[in-house]
Amino acid sequence: MSTESLLPKHLDPFRFSEREVHLTGTLPLSGMSRLCQQAGLSQNGSVKVDLQFNLSSHQKIPLLRGHVEATLALECQRCAGPFVYEIMADFLLGVIKTLAQEQDLPHDYEIVLMENKYLVLSELIEDELILNMPMIPKHELGAC
Repeated sequence: MSTESLLPKHLDPFRFSEREVHLTGTLPLSGMSRLCQQAGLSQNGSVKVDLQFNLSSHQKIPLLRGHVEATLALECQRCAGPFVYEIMADFLLGVIKTLAQEQDLPHDYEIVLMENKYLVLSELIEDELILNMPMIPKHELGAC
């Protein structure tokens, strides 16, 4: 099952994985306050999101294969001028209810520990963007 453009605010990874849901669409940066505060970036723009849910073959653990694309307007730490940074990142997540299930995940998957029934999609994508941001945003030497 594939859904385009309309992304839900909350995800039920267990139900989505059983149905092998494929979601594509965009999310506004304006809804990602941690990212915007940390990076000092403009809240204009959006993030392209592509998510594919399925179940692990042996343990029936929800797996999420994702791809995000965003162009962020950051502030260069050398010259304080605008700095454009593009993120194109793939990620693999395994959704578990207890830490004991971590051993059942494929080795290349990161864990998401479910505390509630639903995951908040914007928070999940915001985490991936933060992980892919440069530690010190700056132009190349001589480009300032």
